[in-house]
Amino acid sequence: MTRLARAGLTRSFLSLLESRELAILNLREWPVFAGKPQRPPLSNWRTWLLLGGRGAGKTRAGAEWLKAIIGRDRHVSGDAAGRVAIIGETYSDARAVMIEGESGLLSLYRKCERPTWNPSRRQLVWPDGTIGQVFSASDPEGLRGSQFGAAWLDEFGCAAITMGANQPNVFADPKSDDSGLPRFSTGARSDLVQSRYLSVQLDYWSEEDNNPDSSLYSGKMIDTGWLFPWAWDARPFPQFPADSASWSDGTNWHAGHWLNGRLGGCPVDELVTAIATDYGEALQASCDGFVDGYVVQGPVSARDALEPLASLFGLRYSEEQDKAVILDGNYANTDSIASQDLVQRGDEPIFIRSREHANELPAELSLGHRGIFSDYEQEDSYSRRVEGESDRTLHLNVPAILPSSTALGALDAGLRDIWQGREKLEIGLPNRYLHLSPGDVITIDASQENENWRIESIEDGDLRRLQLRAICRAEALPVPVLQGHISDPSNLQFGNPQLIAMNLPIHPEISTPRFHIAISAEPWARQYAIWSSPTLSDFSLRKTVTRRSQIGTLLQPLGPGPEGRWDNANEISIQLSGDPLESKSTP
Repeated sequence: MTRLARAGLTRSFLSLLESRELAILNLREWPVFAGKPQRPPLSNWRTWLLLGGRGAGKTRAGAEWLKAIIGRDRHVSGDAAGRVAIIGETYSDARAVMIEGESGLLSLYRKCERPTWNPSRRQLVWPDGTIGQVFSASDPEGLRGSQFGAAWLDEFGCAAITMGANQPNVFADPKSDDSGLPRFSTGARSDLVQSRYLSVQLDYWSEEDNNPDSSLYSGKMIDTGWLFPWAWDARPFPQFPADSASWSDGTNWHAGHWLNGRLGGCPVDELVTAIATDYGEALQASCDGFVDGYVVQGPVSARDALEPLASLFGLRYSEEQDKAVILDGNYANTDSIASQDLVQRGDEPIFIRSREHANELPAELSLGHRGIFSDYEQEDSYSRRVEGESDRTLHLNVPAILPSSTALGALDAGLRDIWQGREKLEIGLPNRYLHLSPGDVITIDASQENENWRIESIEDGDLRRLQLRAICRAEALPVPVLQGHISDPSNLQFGNPQLIAMNLPIHPEISTPRFHIAISAEPWARQYAIWSSPTLSDFSLRKTVTRRSQIGTLLQPLGPGPEGRWDNANEISIQLSGDPLESKSTP
């Protein structure tokens, strides 16, 4: 085969073979079939990084390299020295992919040459006595004390869906036989899960106790600069995944594949802490949620900057042990109340349950936000409740940058929580429950099974009267894949505004003085916000300008005329910078 390759006759020869013969040849003649990136470097190297997307052939290349050095192939550098390490994300991942997988080590040998797999000892034993020991990256202590001539490591990563970290190697891919969801996952998109997973991995290996200095070379046992999560490639975002005509796997991005377009986002708890720090506030955040960007609109207070985030993700402010904290329902303090602890009035305990009428609740939630596929232009997402008689609509406007699927997921959860919260409860508790505070979540064995109640308010006296509202603690549900539309960047440009403040005479029919301004820009950005303040702080929004002013330049000085009155005699010559003037009739 090597001679055929040198003569340029490989393709012609392969076209003459049947599928069974091709399979045998592929097994025996890997150097001919391997792509250039799948071949080990020719130089004297210590670390060889294989970086590629799913299906790029990384597993086959790694297994073939290990096979070559164990077989002492003179064309491949490396020495197994009798022992090799095979390291996967988990033990089950290493076995399923690196050992028994379609491109794993066992698939590369004929039956008479195949190494023996001992699952109880997690070892592969070759006929020449070489031992391949399987390790898990989730159990790094197992690597201590072992000596190996070579090591093959699988990459680490996690799908951006709920419970993705339960089985990091499991993805939903319609074109793959291994398509599936991690254990207990609903399949809903969650960039937060992927972000948390990567943060935990990097933080763990950055700690001194987990990553000591090597006794054989100067440096850490694992160089954190050589940790590579998957999957990442050179396709530009957002053209990938939106351009499905060029890349047919774009839908997989919405199902949790790829890091493209995700690493620039931010978990909500980190965003809340960063905003509070900018305002000089000490605030601890414990909440979920993920945004691709957020805009603090103008010089506003810390409360006004955080309020849109709180409304979108259901965040609540409280104070715990002299610390200010922001929590969502998943991180609130929880307690269980026994029915015998309820204070009685007469022969019955104080246990008053009520329900809001359906007509008072919204049937639809809408969210105004910026889109990641539309070059951050304004988008509206909607979630509607199918059942019910209500026709009310509640609109939120949040200066966050979100994909439509994430926005829809947040709206679905918000609408669910509103309708769940129609259930109200009033109870009385003895004063030994002084540790409870508004925002805490409690369960009561006298109510229905698995009901969770959030404390809305507490009235203290000879007893504690608690006003409660039902909440839902449920995993996010999957939402449809919403393909993004990429806007033409040439239509999204806008210029810096030119603003002129004018001290004009008061019109005879208007008694109240007004502040007049003119704004123009080229190109015009559809709307501009005007903020004002008598000082350098506490600015307030005065006006949102949606119409462009016509601003010009005087061609000659103004002539003399009356002051404080309308001048109907003189004329002025102006060179306009924009569109011509329009005639308007006065009322």
